[in-house]
Amino acid sequence: MEIGKFIREKRREQGLSIERLARNANVTYNTVLNIELDKHSPAVNVLQRILDVLGLEMVFIKNMRERDMLY
Repeated sequence: MEIGKFIREKRREQGLSIERLARNANVTYNTVLNIELDKHSPAVNVLQRILDVLGLEMVFIKNMRERDMLY
């Protein structure tokens, strides 16, 4: 699964809108949208803020990548 699709899935599971996720992560709506559409890869600091809002840790992403579950 691509990182953007993963973020979208987790956001939806938590009932968050793109706007709410963006506001809580202190990024723009377009930033979240472009990440979810896999139009660009997030900078590490942006990814960390998004994961914080979603209640996930960066190590979780690293482990998924190591298992070829996320690319």
